[in-house]
Amino acid sequence: MIKFVKNFKNSMIFVLFFTLVFLIILFLFPYKNGRRLLVNKVISSDYLIYNKGSVFPANKIVDNKTDEIEITYWLLPDGEKGWVKLQLEGEYIITDIKILNTQHHTYKDRATQDYEIYFINKTGEKKILQDKMPLYPRWQHHKFKYDESNRANVIKVNIL
Repeated sequence: MIKFVKNFKNSMIFVLFFTLVFLIILFLFPYKNGRRLLVNKVISSDYLIYNKGSVFPANKIVDNKTDEIEITYWLLPDGEKGWVKLQLEGEYIITDIKILNTQHHTYKDRATQDYEIYFINKTGEKKILQDKMPLYPRWQHHKFKYDESNRANVIKVNIL
């Protein structure tokens, strides 16, 4: 009985130690396993509302839908520049971003050409890149070094 209690106690210490180490690793290295970020809120400078009642709000950009048969994309009003901010569930080191352009399925008359990405955290706003967007359905994939300077709780994309 004494030996069983001692082994059980040692086993529990090992399990608690392992669990603590695992949680620390998850906290310090949230993207080493390729997890997606959870977006708490999407805010945009504006969005298009057609006279026919179709609405193209910015929250569509994080709905995990990439076909354009339904309205699953964000549009700005005709000829307008704008921005969208993704407020994350916490502050993370961002290691990659994938962006998909639109063509506006019904009319095929819209797409983003130029854009820039900013990472925002408690110390301020940092411009990460400026680039041209490929046409739909090609994805634009940006990879970033795992570095404290790429820490953000908000990702902002300016449409130029």
